[in-house]
Amino acid sequence: MSEVLLDFIEPYTRRAHSEDEFRNVMRLGLVAWNTALLPKERQVETIERFIDEAVHDGADNFRQVVYEMIERKQRWFAQIKRLILKYHLTVTEDFERRFTGAMPASTSGPSRSRRVAKKKKLLADWQSDLTYMDLMKSSDSRTVRLFAAEAAYAESIFRDAIGDRAASLTALHEALRLKPDYAPAILSIGSIEYQRKRRARGRRLFFSLLALPEDTKDLSEIIDKAGSFLIDIEEYADALQLFREGASKFPKVAEFQEGIGCCAGHEGFIDEALAAGRRAIELDPHNSAYVSDLGWTLLLAERYQEAEATLLRATAMNPSNERARANLEYCRDQMAKRSVRQNKKASVSSSFTKMIPME
Repeated sequence: MSEVLLDFIEPYTRRAHSEDEFRNVMRLGLVAWNTALLPKERQVETIERFIDEAVHDGADNFRQVVYEMIERKQRWFAQIKRLILKYHLTVTEDFERRFTGAMPASTSGPSRSRRVAKKKKLLADWQSDLTYMDLMKSSDSRTVRLFAAEAAYAESIFRDAIGDRAASLTALHEALRLKPDYAPAILSIGSIEYQRKRRARGRRLFFSLLALPEDTKDLSEIIDKAGSFLIDIEEYADALQLFREGASKFPKVAEFQEGIGCCAGHEGFIDEALAAGRRAIELDPHNSAYVSDLGWTLLLAERYQEAEATLLRATAMNPSNERARANLEYCRDQMAKRSVRQNKKASVSSSFTKMIPME
C-alpha cells in the first residue's frame, strides 16, 4: 500500500516545494481515497462535514482538489478497496532538493514505465507502513503533531461515516493525545461527554478552549459551536457561562453576544439578554436574525410595542426570515390578548364604581 498511496498522489506531489506542502498533499490524498470508498450518497456528505469541521480557509480549493482525486481513484485504482487510515513518514535530509523545481501537475493515470525509477527514489525517502507518524523523527515536532492530529481527526470522521462509532471515538482521543490543544478534537470529545451524561468532563473540555491562545486557528468559531451545541441540548447555564467568557476573550465577536442573549433569556436574566442582543446588533447591524432575536427578548420582557417595532424591522431587512415573521405574529397575538384583559379589567372597575351607593 505504500507504493500505491505514493502512486495515487504523485501528480500532486510534483507541486510540493517543501515538507509541509507534501504532507498537505498526503492529507488530501487520504481524504479523497477513503471518501471514494464510501457509497456515492455518502461522499458529498462526508466531504462537506470534513470541510465544515476541519477546513475553513481555502474550502473551495480543497473541495475541487478532493473531487479531482476521487475521480482519479475511481478511474485508476478502482480495484483496490482498502481504507488507508494511518501512516508513517520518514524524512531524509535531501527532501528539499528532490522536491524543488516541480512540473505542472497532470491528473492522468500513472505511467509505470516512465515513473518507476523516480518512484523508487521517492520510496527511499518516504516509507509508508500505514501506522501513525513517529513524531520524534521530525525537526519540527509541532508541525508534525498538528498534521498527525489532523490525520487522526480525519480518521474519526471517516470511521463515523461508515458507522464505526467506537473506532471514531478512539481516533478522536488519539488526535487529542497527539496534540492536547487541538481544538476540533476538544469540541468533538466534549460534545460526546455531554451526550453521555458526563457533564463535568464535557464542561471541562469545553471551557479548556477558553485557555487556548487567541491566535489558535478558528478558535472563536469553535467556541461558538460548543455554545450552540449546549443550547441544542438545553444546557443553558453552561452555555451562558461559556459565551460570557468567550465574549470577554473576543469582545468583537457578535455570535457570542447573540449566544449570551439567547441563554440569558432562558435563564431569566432579561436585562442581560437585552443588553447582549443590542450589542450583537451593534457588531453586526445587517444581521436580521439578531434583530429578530432581540425582538423575541423584548417579547419575553412584555415590552410589546418595542418588540413589534423590532420584529417589523427584522422582516423588512429579510422578508424570508420565517422566524421573525412567526415572532411578529405571536407578538401581535399577545398584544391583542393583553388589550382584551385590560378592557375586561376596565369594565369590571367601571361596574364596581356604579354599584357604590351615593350618599
